Formats: sequence, C-alpha cells, structure tokens
Amino acid sequence: MKRDLFRDLAKAMLLGLILAAACFALVFLLGLVFGQSGVLSGLEAAKDALCLLAAAFMLLLAGALLQKGKRPAAFPAEKNGWRRRFRVVGPKTVLLCLAVGCVVLAALADALLRRA
Repeated sequence: MKRDLFRDLAKAMLLGLILAAACFALVFLLGLVFGQSGVLSGLEAAKDALCLLAAAFMLLLAGALLQKGKRPAAFPAEKNGWRRRFRVVGPKTVLLCLAVGCVVLAALADALLRRA
C-alpha cells in the first residue's frame, strides 16, 4: 500500500515536471525569439507562464475540492483507465502535483533571473 502510494506520487510529480518543462521550453523559446533582451526575456516569459499555469491548476483543484460529496458519480474514475495509471491517488492529488511541478520550475527560473 505504501509502495503504491509513493509510486503514484512520484509518477504524478514526474508528470507535473514534464508538463512544466514542456511549457517552459515552449514559452522560453517564444520569449527568446520575440523578446527584446534575449535570454532574460525568455526566462521572464517562461516564469510568468508557469506561474499562470500553476494558478490555473490550483483554481481547478479548488473547484474540485468544493464539489466534494455533491456529485460522486461526476468523475468516472474506473471507466477511463485511471486506476491503470494511478492505483492509490485520485485526480485531485494529481492536479496538486501538476501545480507543484509548475511552481518548482517557476522558482528555478526566478532564481536564474535573480543571478543574472
């Protein structure tokens, strides 16, 4: 049980970091191409985009937490293969891990900006 929980949390956190890294790379390249100060504008744009994405995930998480117990059949967790990928954690925990992954990479980009 504990092993499955840690495996699911690691898988969700890795998914969050991969999604955040893809968003970071895309927005960094756009900021690099269209920005005025090169790498600094790319880092600033990527940091802002990751913060915005994390805020959107947290907003979705807050809405999901407000719906607790009102419509238990609204999310068909067993029908779409969710349990094949995550045995213990639910969609709310995965949303939290996605937001945390975005915040971690945004903090890394902010640290790089502060050093420059």
